[in-house]
Amino acid sequence: MTPTSRRVARAVDLLKATKAESKASSEKELNIELMNKLDQLMVSYGLGVDFLHFVALQAIFTTDYNICKHWAEHEDIFIDLVKREGKVGIEHFMQSLILYFIRVQSKDFLPYASTCLYKLWEHRVLSDKFIIGWAEKEFRLDKDSGLYDKKAEKKFREETEKCIEYLK
Repeated sequence: MTPTSRRVARAVDLLKATKAESKASSEKELNIELMNKLDQLMVSYGLGVDFLHFVALQAIFTTDYNICKHWAEHEDIFIDLVKREGKVGIEHFMQSLILYFIRVQSKDFLPYASTCLYKLWEHRVLSDKFIIGWAEKEFRLDKDSGLYDKKAEKKFREETEKCIEYLK
C-alpha cells in the first residue's frame, strides 16, 4: 500500500463524510465518532495504524479547516493513534505530517509547516529532542512503513528550518 493508493483515498473520503455528516454535540463526541470510523476503515480497507495517521490528517484538516488553527480540537485522535503503536507511533505520525504538507497540501500551504511543527512542540505532541534528533538525522523514521519518503523528508526539513533552529 502507498499513500496514493485508491484504498487510502477512499478511506479519506469516507472519514471526511463522517465528519461532515456528524451530529455530535461536542468535539469530544466527534473525535470518538471519527476514531470509531478509523477503526472500521482499518479493518475494511486493510490499513495499518501508520496509514490511519495519514488518513486522519487529510480528512480532518482540509484546505478550509487549517491544522494550525484547529489542532487542539482533534489532538486526542492522534495521541490515541500514537499510543496504539508505542515507540514507532510518533515516527508514523511524523511521516504522515511530512506527507500531508509535502504531497497533499498545495505549495501555498507549505510556509505553515514550520508553524505547525512549532504548535505540535508547544502542545507537547513532539518533543524538542525528537524534532532536533530527526532534523539532525540522529535517527531515521520507519523505513519499513509505506509512508516513508526520503525526498519529502528532506523538503520538510528545509521548510521547517526556522522552527528547528528555534528549538535548538
